[in-house]
Amino acid sequence: SIQELSIEIIDGIPATAICRNISIQLEKDKTQLLEAVLLDDGSFDNCAAINNFEFRSINGSRPLPWAENIVVDENDFGFYLYELRTSFDDGNSEICRAEVRLLAPPNLDSDQDTIQSPINPLGGNLQTEFDFKKEIPASVLSVFPNPFSASSHVMLQSELGGMHKISIVNLMGQEIYTHEKQLEIGKNQWELNLNQKVTPGIYLLVVENDLEILSLKLEIF
Repeated sequence: SIQELSIEIIDGIPATAICRNISIQLEKDKTQLLEAVLLDDGSFDNCAAINNFEFRSINGSRPLPWAENIVVDENDFGFYLYELRTSFDDGNSEICRAEVRLLAPPNLDSDQDTIQSPINPLGGNLQTEFDFKKEIPASVLSVFPNPFSASSHVMLQSELGGMHKISIVNLMGQEIYTHEKQLEIGKNQWELNLNQKVTPGIYLLVVENDLEILSLKLEIF
């Protein structure tokens, strides 16, 4: 005779959301896409894959709606507190918090000693003043051409020399390309060759060390 046996597996271990603080360099006269995935620092669930990232600013009197990304520009510089919600395929979700520092464009008047974040759609004004020369790094990341197909050139004007991790991240937060590179203080330039490494789409170039994280949206066709 044939007997059927049903086995129910109960996952008693909750998912874990892990956030990281980030700094984003704003550019003059340009808008930039800020992705929720940038705040993730290794969130996981032992039984399911990550399904989605959403974040929201909690600076104001009430939190903003959850979103996968927002558009920022040079007027949004300041210091913000965000919540990141990581959702998994099994229906679990967890929340963590991170600090987001949007850095004023580097051509801002260098004689200005302090900056106060303006009221803006990122979630209100913290009324937080900080020392411009000491707190805001002047590192600037750019890619040309962008959009591109197989290769492009990365330019980084860095205030912090040393070993940097360079990653290409898809919009689900997965690293699809990574390596380490020794960078010098000042101007750095190198070729980014992604031939046969990625499919066409939107990605994030992330350059980071122990003190700062710079990111830039890549459009690959």
